Amino acid sequence: DAGVTPLSVRVPGKMMLLGEYAVLEGASALCAGVARYATGWRIEEREDESPVDEAVRARVEQELGPCDIGKRINNGSIRKGSNKLGIGSSSAAAVAAAALFSGRIDDEVRTWAVDGHRTAAGGRGSGIDVATSFVGGLVVAGRQPGPVRKLDFQWRDYTLHVLFMVDSASTAELVSKAKSAPSWPKL
Repeated sequence: DAGVTPLSVRVPGKMMLLGEYAVLEGASALCAGVARYATGWRIEEREDESPVDEAVRARVEQELGPCDIGKRINNGSIRKGSNKLGIGSSSAAAVAAAALFSGRIDDEVRTWAVDGHRTAAGGRGSGIDVATSFVGGLVVAGRQPGPVRKLDFQWRDYTLHVLFMVDSASTAELVSKAKSAPSWPKL
């Protein structure tokens, strides 16, 4: 369709540094964008979509009306084969999908990505992972949608090493376990 402007996006993954579960109870968390990206582009025909894509599309359509735009997202650098690495493959994909479906990048897109991502996760999650993928860099924020503060911090003198434990974790399952714990052990 000649009326559709080609659009491509590149969205960073994220790494939760502090407060991953505390943010669910109203605290702020510290999260960093990582140099692993989901890339996406519009295509002519719709393809099969993940639950995150479907939920994001529904949220965008709720605001903008029917959206017949096709998209393709490659988040292979944020995954290891079929394993999630825990560095934001779904949050980056949610941001990419919201931008591609709406044809824009603004705070409403961030909100739609957060809402769609949360819906796909069964209503769970703080949304700070999606906000970090949207903003990039080092971010302090609470439950989303809400204010996001990007910290002015230069990483060039620091190296952060991360271990990958082979088995992917289910965020929804971990959040459920954390919320159901009667108390936290004292360290």
